[in-house]
Amino acid sequence: MKSSFVVIDGDRANFINPSVQDFLFRESADARVLGTLASAAPSVAGAMSLWKKIDPRASADIRKQVAAALLESITSGKLDGRGPLHELADLVGHLILASGQPGYCDLIRQHESDDFFWIDEGNLPTLIDELESGRFSNLPHARAYGRYLRLHLHRYVSSDREYAMELEELASLATALAASKVEMSEEFYRNFETAAEEAVDVLDMDAIGRSEDPEQVIGEWLENIDKIEQLMPAAMFSFKKIDFEERMASIQWAQEQREQRESLSPTRSHSPSAAAPSAAPFSNADIQSMFSSLRRSD
Repeated sequence: MKSSFVVIDGDRANFINPSVQDFLFRESADARVLGTLASAAPSVAGAMSLWKKIDPRASADIRKQVAAALLESITSGKLDGRGPLHELADLVGHLILASGQPGYCDLIRQHESDDFFWIDEGNLPTLIDELESGRFSNLPHARAYGRYLRLHLHRYVSSDREYAMELEELASLATALAASKVEMSEEFYRNFETAAEEAVDVLDMDAIGRSEDPEQVIGEWLENIDKIEQLMPAAMFSFKKIDFEERMASIQWAQEQREQRESLSPTRSHSPSAAAPSAAPFSNADIQSMFSSLRRSD
């Protein structure tokens, strides 16, 4: 069934009119509305959005009902789409805590949930923290899954990888690790340092495209290098960093020189006809001179 507001396909509902979303936001403390929507959530993104829209004033019973309905949708495989693992895991953790049904952990563990998510490694340290010592640490299998994600990070920077890693990705992971309680092995940090050095080594200032702003590109490189150095102060790319800083200084100096020349260059012609009028006020003599040719008519 389809209308201008809702598309219902079997037991799924899609809201295609923005005004419906506004309505749902206002009515998100209504147990009947929330329960219906939770059972009919069409996608992973829809489930995440619905849980976020529950009114903070909603009772624990309402949250429990909605959480149970969303967990049923997730474990039954009815949801379409995918989402980042750290967001999906955060959702599932909160749903299990709200529902008071830790048995869902076993169902999710058995479920082929890889179809629901992709992994953004830069956000894994925060999730590992939550699983090993944070809000979700008392849930069944939480610590085991945290160890599994640690292993994933090891493979992510492994010396056996067949590709050079992106500097931005490594910087994101470095920032997350520095801010978390996660402690990795010495082998991990050796591999991470090697990957970072390779990522910096392939950067070429002469390869910056004509449509790109060299100052912005090199500035982002330096910013990412600084993030990595917060985690790995002894990383060996100081010479490359000095080259980038010198080029940045040269670009900025050239820009300052252009701005100085533009500020000193004349903005209008110096011909007498284009000269700016004097800012001095008219005197009585000036006024008499201007009207001296006028004669009173008889």
